[in-house]
Amino acid sequence: MLHYRLPACLLTLCVSTNALASTLPSEVPVAATSVASAASAAMDSPSALKRFTSKPFGFFIDYPPDLEARTRFDSSYFLTSTAWRLYADPKEKGAPVVALVLNGSNDLTRGELRVGVSRAAESIRTCLQPPPGYQLPMQRVGHVRLAGLNFTTFEVGDAGMSHRLNARSYRVERAGACYAIDLIVSGTSGDVYDPPRTPPFSDDYAFRRLERALQGLGFFQ
Repeated sequence: MLHYRLPACLLTLCVSTNALASTLPSEVPVAATSVASAASAAMDSPSALKRFTSKPFGFFIDYPPDLEARTRFDSSYFLTSTAWRLYADPKEKGAPVVALVLNGSNDLTRGELRVGVSRAAESIRTCLQPPPGYQLPMQRVGHVRLAGLNFTTFEVGDAGMSHRLNARSYRVERAGACYAIDLIVSGTSGDVYDPPRTPPFSDDYAFRRLERALQGLGFFQ
């Protein structure tokens, strides 16, 4: 059995700068940054990683301990459906397999990496297409090699009524199935509260941690 693992250099990704950006201050004290970097390095060491395995769908993810693996997809303001992939057609059949939720996530800022799989013919036909109406302006569909496979990537987002959702999505067809990976950061502006509330972490930080978790993706063969 061979394991294909994702090289870290393939995930040099940028989060779009738009209305969905973080509400946290951009300037962080040097000491705080150093402490955060040291903590991340400790969590990312091979000995600290945890593994989620899906035997039915032939993949695994080795992820840092600052994420929690859940076998359900939770709903929220923009995630009204718990379908197998982000903005899936309600008629689509698929399986939500795992959600890796960043520790500390709350209603102000939530970060999660979702993996869903479908073997339905229509889902495979539309596997590599971004959902209509949700693609971010000026964002092209791209391609990246992950875990030995060529994935199609795109960004989607939504915002309104002080709520936001921003996601980087990965899609691939493999062994007669569509694999959908969505890195999702969503939440509410803390400024609407009296007194204002502070998010647990910035959107940029959440995406960095989710991208790090994605480096642990591999497939069995």
